[in-house]
Amino acid sequence: MTENTPKTHVLIVTAPHPDVSLALMLDRFIKAQKRQNPHWEYKVVNFAQEIPAEAIQQADVVIVLSDVKLNLSAFKGKNVYKTSPLKFFQNSAEEFAHALEKAEIYTGDRNEALVEEVLQETDTKLGKCAVKSGAHRTAIIVLGGLVLAALIFYFK
Repeated sequence: MTENTPKTHVLIVTAPHPDVSLALMLDRFIKAQKRQNPHWEYKVVNFAQEIPAEAIQQADVVIVLSDVKLNLSAFKGKNVYKTSPLKFFQNSAEEFAHALEKAEIYTGDRNEALVEEVLQETDTKLGKCAVKSGAHRTAIIVLGGLVLAALIFYFK
């Protein structure tokens, strides 16, 4: 790459309260991407923080990682791709390729339907909340253990 090669700027926006594993995964992902594409620049920001206007202006693509609706009006006119953090976490390279390929100029109208579609697709494939479904499994196991212990105690 020469010094005159234009940089590609990727802005990754996380939900207001991302979990630690997402932050660690993004860090590893960006390090790997920088080795492959040293002329690209990546910036990760949390939606709860003020997103620098310069970062938005420079961004060639904005990847939004969130399961909740966010006000994306700051990104009007930018190529935006919204996906679930879990989906990105499960296959970051594929989701990143999708982001570069399928990002659409955010207008504020039609894009809301796309966001809903992505969230519904994620809900049907992965369940509404992986943590909740895991919690349900744990509760059933604990309840089963208590019933078993009560039976053993009763028939002793």
